[in-house]
Amino acid sequence: MGFKKVIGKIFQAITNLEEKIEFNQRFTQSEINEILSNSKAENMRYLVDLLKIQNISAFDVSYILSLDNLSESKVETIVQASKLYSSEEFTSQGQTFSDFISKVCANLDMLNSSNIDYFKELALLRNELYDFTALLKNPTQILQKAQHKENFGFVRILVD
Repeated sequence: MGFKKVIGKIFQAITNLEEKIEFNQRFTQSEINEILSNSKAENMRYLVDLLKIQNISAFDVSYILSLDNLSESKVETIVQASKLYSSEEFTSQGQTFSDFISKVCANLDMLNSSNIDYFKELALLRNELYDFTALLKNPTQILQKAQHKENFGFVRILVD
């Protein structure tokens, strides 16, 4: 038992060291300071989970860690949602990863594993909106309503 505990502690120390190295290489010292200054102390425990998201910027991390009522399930939802982001789909509409993360955070109270796929479709269809609370309450009709209102790229075309 004693040997397994020692090996476990050594493994944990190496893992912590790797995470610190990755954190230091990914962001500049000023970005790290900004994250630390804007984050709430109780949310700092989620920092490592957020850093595992590939495209996340220091601004995004700082924004997420400054949110009220952040929990493990909400952080897991953010991680799941970030996996749905496709730069090819969203960039063509002018939406960056930061825009997508902002939409996720605006709807964090309503998002869960059952409606996260619908959320992606809403985010693609409704570029200008950030709050989908009303639409996420009834996920079976989300796409029908959204697609009905957003059938055409141009709503009004004026010909001279």
